[in-house]
Amino acid sequence: MEIALESAKCYIKLLEEAKKAGITTPNLFDATVLATARVLKAKVITGDEHFRNLPETIWIG
Repeated sequence: MEIALESAKCYIKLLEEAKKAGITTPNLFDATVLATARVLKAKVITGDEHFRNLPETIWIG
């Protein structure tokens, strides 16, 4: 339940940031990955533009 609720919050935030950055719309999977990382206090290793500059991200380019 906690991850599901956090996913909704993450999706809204990712959508807002994507619009500002002029990038594609994030999908629900992106939000679920981010929410899981936040709940577990983990990092996401990614090169996905939707995760750029998030504190939970270890960026690979």
